[in-house]
Amino acid sequence: MTIKLLGKIIISIILIISAIQLLIIFVDENKKVNYMSNAPFGNIGGSEIELNKKIAQEIPTVYSAIAAYPFSSSIVEATIDSKYYKDELKHVSTQEAYQSIVDNIADIAIASETSKEQQRIINNIDDIEMIPIAKDALVFFINKSNNTDSFTVQELKNIYNGNNLDYSPYSLQTGVGGSEECFSRIVDNNAFSNIPEQVAYDMKNIIDRVANNASGIGYAFNQFYSKMYKRLNTKKLKIDSVSADYENIISEKYPLLFNIYFIYRKSNNNPNIKIMLDFLKSEQGKELIEANGLATIGS
Repeated sequence: MTIKLLGKIIISIILIISAIQLLIIFVDENKKVNYMSNAPFGNIGGSEIELNKKIAQEIPTVYSAIAAYPFSSSIVEATIDSKYYKDELKHVSTQEAYQSIVDNIADIAIASETSKEQQRIINNIDDIEMIPIAKDALVFFINKSNNTDSFTVQELKNIYNGNNLDYSPYSLQTGVGGSEECFSRIVDNNAFSNIPEQVAYDMKNIIDRVANNASGIGYAFNQFYSKMYKRLNTKKLKIDSVSADYENIISEKYPLLFNIYFIYRKSNNNPNIKIMLDFLKSEQGKELIEANGLATIGS
């Protein structure tokens, strides 16, 4: 093999590698939220865990907050006979999930904390029951080019309150619900919320902004970030030196955990609501929760 030929081969290999890298970047930058592989009766966590006799009649309509969608799908898959499932599970915003119960649209809603305003409405309706069934992690992440791997909760507060200008913190608009409500319980972001260019409209938008900003930092629920929309140019942070992996979430060593609720009306006479709730409270249900990388209540 001549030196000239070897040089051509090396150049060709470099060009191919560069083309692959560009393709990966293009695909990553044009990603969509992954609903398909997280839908019921697909490849989701705990698919081998199920009721002995699955629900085949009066299939409940379930409105799931987007961040809880993989978990909600696994509940549907574990309790409902696939032959009778007709897309009764819907993925919506946290506020829409709660509102579906207020307006008697859905039989069940599955979601994390909602906004304070909406919670006041819920509290004034005696018929609505909110049962905590699991806990998900609120994870913080930065651009992958950043060498930082861990923050304390106090350091997060400093960044989001404008006391550390080395980072560009992104957050959701106040009152959106879900991850923003949980975030507000960690960080007093009154000063930050007045910076319009750093207010995102959903968790996907936060992840996109951090992926495209070397100094960016943001947050999302772990189910969403790990299963539904993760950009290659971002990385999760340890909080108080604890990583947000499944083991630390299930054992509750990770410090930023928040409830996921099973929400319904006590006056709803669909018998399958109780069947699904009782399943989640059972040992099998706890196995399903942990198979999804969530902490059980009272674990």
